[in-house]
Amino acid sequence: MTEQTQNNQANYGMKVVGINILILVLYTLYSALTSGGIFGDAVFIAVHFLACVIFAISVKKWVWLLSGLMVIIVGFSTCVHFMGSQI
Repeated sequence: MTEQTQNNQANYGMKVVGINILILVLYTLYSALTSGGIFGDAVFIAVHFLACVIFAISVKKWVWLLSGLMVIIVGFSTCVHFMGSQI
């Protein structure tokens, strides 16, 4: 594997992670600012995770599964931390 191929794979992985973090931030803010609250955010996170898993299977790239796990970890911890007091 050449250095250029490794750089392209790293760039692809960072784009996937960046896009998923951006999407996570957007719907977490939406849930916080509307009446969705903690339950709405949890539903968005679950759907986002399932979409990442399905996409990982369809394109056969581990970065999507790892990104989905990151969505679960970061999303639910953010959900509990920032919105847990609103219940």
